Amino acid sequence: YSTDYEMINYNVIKNFKKYMQEDIENNTDADIIEYNQNCIQELYSEAKENLASYLNGEKLPVKVRKTNVSEMHTNGINIEDSNGPFFSVGYGHGTQVQKDIDKLSGFGTDNIQIETGPTTLQKYPYGWTFCGTYDMDYEVDVSEQKKYSGKYSFKLINNTDAAENSGSCVRYRQIVPAKPNTSYEYGCYSLGTKVGRFTISANDFNDRNYIGPSATWKQNDFTFKTADNQTEMVFNIVCEGITGIFLDDFYLYETDSAGNICSENLLENPGFENNSAYTGSIKYVTDTLDAAEKNNICVSLLLSPHYFPSRVDGVTYTDTEQWIKYNIDEPKSREIIEDYLRALLPLLKNYPALQNICLSNEPSYDTTNFYEFYNPRFRKYLQTVHKDIAALNKAYNTSYKSFDDVNMPTDLKAHDAICYDWMEFNDKVFADWHKWIANIVREYLPDKPLHCKVSPYFSVWTENDARIFLSKGTDLEMFDEFSDYAGNDSWNYDNDNNDTYRQQMFYYDYQKSVTGKPIYNSEDHPIIEKYTPYSPATRKHIRNHLWQGAVHGRNMSTIWEWERNDHNGERMDSILDRPDVIAEVGKTYLDMNRLSEELVEISNIKPRIAIMYSKPSRLYDANYSKNLFITYSALNEIGEKVGIVSDKSINLLTNYDVLIIPGAENCKKETLDCVERFIKNGGQVIYCGDAFSHDEYNNSID
Repeated sequence: YSTDYEMINYNVIKNFKKYMQEDIENNTDADIIEYNQNCIQELYSEAKENLASYLNGEKLPVKVRKTNVSEMHTNGINIEDSNGPFFSVGYGHGTQVQKDIDKLSGFGTDNIQIETGPTTLQKYPYGWTFCGTYDMDYEVDVSEQKKYSGKYSFKLINNTDAAENSGSCVRYRQIVPAKPNTSYEYGCYSLGTKVGRFTISANDFNDRNYIGPSATWKQNDFTFKTADNQTEMVFNIVCEGITGIFLDDFYLYETDSAGNICSENLLENPGFENNSAYTGSIKYVTDTLDAAEKNNICVSLLLSPHYFPSRVDGVTYTDTEQWIKYNIDEPKSREIIEDYLRALLPLLKNYPALQNICLSNEPSYDTTNFYEFYNPRFRKYLQTVHKDIAALNKAYNTSYKSFDDVNMPTDLKAHDAICYDWMEFNDKVFADWHKWIANIVREYLPDKPLHCKVSPYFSVWTENDARIFLSKGTDLEMFDEFSDYAGNDSWNYDNDNNDTYRQQMFYYDYQKSVTGKPIYNSEDHPIIEKYTPYSPATRKHIRNHLWQGAVHGRNMSTIWEWERNDHNGERMDSILDRPDVIAEVGKTYLDMNRLSEELVEISNIKPRIAIMYSKPSRLYDANYSKNLFITYSALNEIGEKVGIVSDKSINLLTNYDVLIIPGAENCKKETLDCVERFIKNGGQVIYCGDAFSHDEYNNSID
């Protein structure tokens, strides 16, 4: 028996004492402060009452199942340690999880996700970490050309004029221990006549001081005083405008009340005399892994291939909104990714806390953005699929003379036969690229489970046309071929008539049905920032969110996002602003693992009914995705456990008693044959509309 539940309350109260003081200082909305104050009082009263009851014998503490993440392993569709199955819950995804890693188990959680990317392995000045964005055209170097003192200076050339308040920047930083309520003097020497929106600060993005142009070396000197509870400073160099500048001899000193310097220079490598390559992000990763091992926290490392160098010769880029904005198959792109992986992965071999590797973030790729490159490859793909032009013409009802006459469609709006082949081609291109990355990872980390953070395009539909999601390049069953976990990034909010709840559960059920692997939501969104109210309903929602996810097969969850904000930014009102929600997450985690055997039994109940998912029907019928979703929702609402089969997984149909076909007019011939055998062997089929009347090319089936 233990007091783990009460300790969660205690740890939340302890940390929010400081957080609420920050809210008051930042003029946070009074209603939010009052609500959180009431929550803290409730947590205190609850813990006090429970402890008193334990002491006077009125009730016993709840027995808690202890988990050991170092023993974490996969057993079929379950994740287990030496004590059996358990459910992992944690937080991501910024730097605060690393700072709080010694606190997280006290909040009732056991995992985090952090990330690094190709740009973090570029050569940066020793001691300085790159923290900018990846849409800037810039170059940096440690230079002997011009210097204020010593042998070297830092040269930065930026050719991008970022829009005001866009967040785009070239940024380097050092995090330095600080004393509360203490004065500091800081600055640097600079040289450059072309300097646009260039600042330095000892207080992160606050109190920024502009560095102007100068034809000779000039000193830039500033002062700063820490807050009453401040214990670290983020020393920033930020460039947002077109700039060519040399920087040297940075300094950060503690000063006394008279302004006299009373410390050594607190910055590392301030004059850039150590010009060896330094990868601050890798040190961040390895430091996090070391700290995680000491605190029973397991780590998911996101490789983030979208953090890719900009404006590299030999690489073609696109301006679309997708995360990956470069041609993934050009030789130079592959060289950069492979160099990154082969530099990073050997450094991670001996870290037990590294539990799994996430290959990419919300992957999305459209080959039509690189039309001239992929059009010839598409033709070769068509030859592989159709063998000869006569077979293609029969499928398409066309009269092409050769494959060289066939051109890749520019989008899916035509919804015709060639669009089906392009959709399959696009999915295969992206899956093959991920498989290539997975194979490299397994050379170095063969025992680490791999997955991708795939958004739920399968289960999302809109009143307009859900077919827009078919060009994302993410066929879950293709991704399953190289994955050990069924990974995803999905959401379930409390202010949308439960639509996102159904979509998320539908996605989990689909993943569980077709992969048979543990499900890991490594960016779990239970709260929509800016719009989720401070109310007891949010606390109840988070509990339901975690329980229902586990019931539908989700084994691991990393909740977005463990960061505190000023209630005015993009991520305002996140989970770290809500004491009641944090406490509820921790206590739900304890409940789920205390009852893990029973919860696994419920989750693994074999469904009687399967729904037919038809990928070609999504293409040809604008209403199909909606029909699919409505059918699933209706069965879910009456408590019927549901499985999903598709053209690719139709062989799993024998596991079910009933197949429901919700208006799916299109299927492959093999699917129809399998369904006919299912019926002959006693299976029941319920269909709506003209089911399976056309093949994958929308031609009538006799």
